[in-house]
Amino acid sequence: MKKPVKWSVAIIIACAILIIFISILPKSEKQRAAEEQKTEDLAKIKQQIREISADQQIAKFISCAKVEDDGSVCQIWVELLFEPDDYQQVKTWTDAVCESSKRILDAAGISRDISVWANRPDPKKKGNVILYGRTFYSHYTGESEFKSAEELNL
Repeated sequence: MKKPVKWSVAIIIACAILIIFISILPKSEKQRAAEEQKTEDLAKIKQQIREISADQQIAKFISCAKVEDDGSVCQIWVELLFEPDDYQQVKTWTDAVCESSKRILDAAGISRDISVWANRPDPKKKGNVILYGRTFYSHYTGESEFKSAEELNL
């Protein structure tokens, strides 16, 4: 004798089919336009972050080489244009870029963790870079922290 099919199983299967169906439906024109606008806005924000190092006083010391955003963390790669004497110099620059980036993101209404990595080309090995450390800002705690490459085990 067969066991009767429970209604809960049938409801779960029906819900799964409905979710799959909804996910493959084409997006509305409004949704597409909103996503395109968001992409354009994010590109402008990334450019503003890159331009932090465009100031003549700052451009002598650093260059914002790369900005990436995965939706939860904004990663910024800063190239040092000098050989730092100690990690305090690196911390000063990564902290400053982190704070400036936070102001840019806040002005756009975007909450993200921010990670600012400092490196420079290795003068001894062409094509290699020396990683000095990074400042990480958590938008959950509102605190930032610098760690050297040694502290990061890199």
